[in-house]
Amino acid sequence: METTAFKELSSKLILIHEDLRELINISKTQKIDETKIIETLKRELKISFNIVDEQQAVNSQELLINSSQDINNVRKSIISLWKRKLNERKQNFWNFLKSQNTVIIYETWLGKEMPVIPRKLRPKTIPGEHTDDINIRRENAIRNFEVEIKLLKNKANRYEHNYKKIDEEMFETFVAKFNAEITESINNLWRSDCEKEEIKSVQIWERKQLWLEEYEDHFGDLFVTEENTQDNEENEEEENKPLVRNKSDWIPRPTKDKDLEETIKTLKTNSLTSNKNVKDNLTREEKTALQNLKSDKSIIIKEADKGNAVVIMDREYYRDSILNMLQDEMSYEVTDKKIGPTNKYND
Repeated sequence: METTAFKELSSKLILIHEDLRELINISKTQKIDETKIIETLKRELKISFNIVDEQQAVNSQELLINSSQDINNVRKSIISLWKRKLNERKQNFWNFLKSQNTVIIYETWLGKEMPVIPRKLRPKTIPGEHTDDINIRRENAIRNFEVEIKLLKNKANRYEHNYKKIDEEMFETFVAKFNAEITESINNLWRSDCEKEEIKSVQIWERKQLWLEEYEDHFGDLFVTEENTQDNEENEEEENKPLVRNKSDWIPRPTKDKDLEETIKTLKTNSLTSNKNVKDNLTREEKTALQNLKSDKSIIIKEADKGNAVVIMDREYYRDSILNMLQDEMSYEVTDKKIGPTNKYND
């Protein structure tokens, strides 16, 4: 297209040149109207310039299209790094947002006439305990709450530093790999992806904030007793709701397996007639510690993915991590179809 435009321009200039020569020859022999000559030149030149302007507009549009395609290709060239760093930034920003906003709520609770204490920091009453001891433990619970707030502030600062550092590292990567024009465009695309993840984090936090507000509304005495355990029942029920929909109530039809029946029969026939009692090698303190660990509502115990081991995690952190993963559109996709455990996902 560019070659055709230049050919047309060249032919126009040749015609103008020939017309000028003809006019010069005529002027030597007879008088001519100079106004007509000027108008003719203007008309010819205007046509030529219009051809050039139209071609420049087409070229500019093609450059914009090619530039957009180039940016997407550039992003694809570092897609592995892009996804990994975006996920790291998402986690750090979420932890920063949660810690910072939790500090604001906790400081409000602590400043009340009767402080509102998080469930995991609330002490339990001891039957027959002396009043002086109760007051000491009450003061200790307040101090522990103050320490918790300080820890959350440190975490918020650390997470904020981490996600901002990731932005700086990505920008340095862009500068090292691409020219200035591409660096600016790809960095804008990075910022756009980051803002989308930040919006998701804010939406998750809004749900958590509602839970904290309900907890404050139902909060009773500082100490947890048999009489005031109901102040947490509704919140505990909400907290323990499954993050995914309930399991299917489908029950497979029983069928007999000949090999399995034969194996069971053999085991029954050849089972050991005597079995020595295995002595428990745990001390009394260890048994007490295990029992306290099982009854601790602030933690959650799960079987490890690999190996014969278990993992102990903070319950709120565990729930937040699962919600975070379910919000990751790179790993999961929201569907408008109810998928059961026995359905095949073909669509």
